[in-house]
Amino acid sequence: MNLYKEDSDKLNDDDALMNLVPRLPVATFDSYDPSIPPENGADYLRRVQLESQQEPSIKVAEQILIRKPKCYDYHVKSIEEKEFIRSLPAFEIHEQSIVPSLIESFLTLRQHIDDLRTKCSDTRKLIQHTRKWWREYCFSHENKSNHMGYKPENSYHTNLPRLSLLARISQKEVCRLLYYHYEWLREDGHEKFTIERGLWLYSLLAALDSIQPDDTYCLLRQITRLCSRMRNEFQIYLYDNISGKDGDDVRITVTVGHIANDNQCSVVFQKLASLNLIILLVGYYFNQKDLLDSWK
Repeated sequence: MNLYKEDSDKLNDDDALMNLVPRLPVATFDSYDPSIPPENGADYLRRVQLESQQEPSIKVAEQILIRKPKCYDYHVKSIEEKEFIRSLPAFEIHEQSIVPSLIESFLTLRQHIDDLRTKCSDTRKLIQHTRKWWREYCFSHENKSNHMGYKPENSYHTNLPRLSLLARISQKEVCRLLYYHYEWLREDGHEKFTIERGLWLYSLLAALDSIQPDDTYCLLRQITRLCSRMRNEFQIYLYDNISGKDGDDVRITVTVGHIANDNQCSVVFQKLASLNLIILLVGYYFNQKDLLDSWK
């Protein structure tokens, strides 16, 4: 038995038209004295309208369609690639004491990139490049010079990211580049991680808008997990080669800016600092705080 009349399921034209008519009266003034309370409901509603017009526009993340890793639930710990590995106790860092200065430097770099984007707004952005093109651009195989002060570990030379480049690529290309670097690091393993590759991640994060679709945050979480696994490998190496020499469980303080000078492990310390920097930025600036060592 049909309990509803056939015509009651749909609004007729008159009903639809009524939906467009305001239900409550609203005043029509364009300015008011905020020190004087509204006289009636229409006055109050008009004030609400005028106040809302003064609010900044809401920024909506651009829908970016890129090939991306499958988004995993970080609570699942049965598969290593889905797990965030916390820092070894001997290498714990005091996040609250160093994060403010890190964020300040990060925001300064972001502002430089934004200023360059404004200047380059009339110029044509870089065209979309293939994975192979970016690989050859980022990692040329002729290691002619080294500006980092230590012997190169790989047969290739890393072209450092330039601000002029970061300012001329779109958000879509930034996300794609982040994914490429994630894939390259996952394929190469921690043995081929260098400070320059960490600098690429840092620079791309600085060029990335703070508001992004869920897929981009998923990628950032994947990058953070990968950094935590590489960090774990370096921490084990350092622990075995430093604290294990005298047989004592020595606490090793490794901050983001720390470099062990005159030590065979100095390069590994720098790599560790670079990975810590990426983890802290994703956790604090991009608000993925469950992927922090301090998360309880």
